[in-house]
Amino acid sequence: MVVFIVTQGEVEQIAMMKAKAVNEHEDGMLEFLEDIIGSSRYQQPITILSHRVEEINELRSEKVLLLLLVVVVVVVVVVVGPEVVVTTYYCSL
Repeated sequence: MVVFIVTQGEVEQIAMMKAKAVNEHEDGMLEFLEDIIGSSRYQQPITILSHRVEEINELRSEKVLLLLLVVVVVVVVVVVGPEVVVTTYYCSL
């Protein structure tokens, strides 16, 4: 069990805090509460993992586009016929 002793001056300071800090060097109510409950230690790992998720999503998007291209080519080959596709390809070279 954790007991917090808060003086009148600290209560006034807490009451005057902004909801969220304007920049990294200031503390707002959110940062103050994160420090108290200990969730501020997760900020760096969350940032690192969110960047990794963005990288993986970009890779996934590339793979999905490649798959769509392959599907379109297969549909064209099935609809038009493989001989027409091959002849068109070699004639364009």
